[in-house]
Amino acid sequence: MALSMCGKSAISQFYRITAPKWAPGLDQVRTVVWHETYQEPVVDKEYYRKPEEIDELAHTRPVKSALSTQSTSVFNYPEVTKFTSYVMKKGDRALARSIVEKAFEHVKRHQIKKYHEAPAEEKPYIDCNPVRIFHTAIENCTPVVGVKSVKRGGKTYQVPTPLTDNRRRFLAMNWMIAETRENRDWDNQSFAKKLASNLLEAYQEQGKVVKRKYDLHKLADANKAYGHFRFW
Repeated sequence: MALSMCGKSAISQFYRITAPKWAPGLDQVRTVVWHETYQEPVVDKEYYRKPEEIDELAHTRPVKSALSTQSTSVFNYPEVTKFTSYVMKKGDRALARSIVEKAFEHVKRHQIKKYHEAPAEEKPYIDCNPVRIFHTAIENCTPVVGVKSVKRGGKTYQVPTPLTDNRRRFLAMNWMIAETRENRDWDNQSFAKKLASNLLEAYQEQGKVVKRKYDLHKLADANKAYGHFRFW
């Protein structure tokens, strides 16, 4: 038994020494699939339109596989992809993508109907692009500052603190999804239709999702006297 274990150890050490550094299966660290010598994939079409530069290392180093969410399509929007990931439950990305697409369809139908019913002088100001409406709605829901619980002298204070871009985006998207799930009519209203309604309200800077942003700003302003606790 001891000899067999020694044999396995020797074989593993042999492969670690002689195997090329770019072989992912022979020199794997924990759950890392790609070795550090692999290049990141480039999914930008403009990169491939440029003349190639002479770089021997770039031609000899292997390239990682692109993620399933990466695409060079003109219809691929990183913010929409991120929002779809937040909508997804139990790993069912296809269902989440179909829900978001249906919500965009409801938004476009609503805006087209509004466009045809509006007077001629108002039509140029009605946006019928659901992606632009989505970006504007999320931007209107994005907070600037937040609060952080800080314990001082046995008491917990809500201390105002600036938010990172990722945190701001996460809060806006999470509020939008939470409001859709909590306050929709489960019998007569689909998730996609309620999501479209919330997006349209946020696009007009109205609705409960925008109110959450203002409530957070009010809470931060009410606790601005404790702002110095953030630096201790």
